[in-house]
Amino acid sequence: MKSERIKPSACPHCGKVLDCASCLDEPEAKPKKGDLSVCVGCNSILAFEDDLSLRSFSHDELNSLPDEHKRVILRTRQMALDMKSGFSWKI
Repeated sequence: MKSERIKPSACPHCGKVLDCASCLDEPEAKPKKGDLSVCVGCNSILAFEDDLSLRSFSHDELNSLPDEHKRVILRTRQMALDMKSGFSWKI
């Protein structure tokens, strides 16, 4: 999995500075406005802005996503939690 450097941006929930992003499904993908991410510090769901900074992604926004997109972001969030606890996913 390849990481893409992004504009350093503090998570609005925990303050962790995030400066790279990875795509689980498409290793060569680059983030763009509206793409979602998960904070590696607190596991909050975030969205990319035009300048690739990150903003909070609300519960209302999450609930408005198609079910498949919800499953993907929630699976990504769970994988991040598992990795923090020492569980290793085989992708």
